[in-house]
Amino acid sequence: VVAGEIPGHEIEHPMAVVIVGGLVTSTLLNLFVVPSLYLRFGRPHIGAGASPVGERRTR
Repeated sequence: VVAGEIPGHEIEHPMAVVIVGGLVTSTLLNLFVVPSLYLRFGRPHIGAGASPVGERRTR
């Protein structure tokens, strides 16, 4: 439906283009943008022996 215009499918072709475009866009966002934003703004990696943020060690 997306590849060519078939007679009688005048309404389905534009709708199929929008649906496929949305699927491609959301896939690319989930593969590249979301992981990079998580690495940039996500919780920092806690190394061995480090206390989590917000918790203090007592003596």
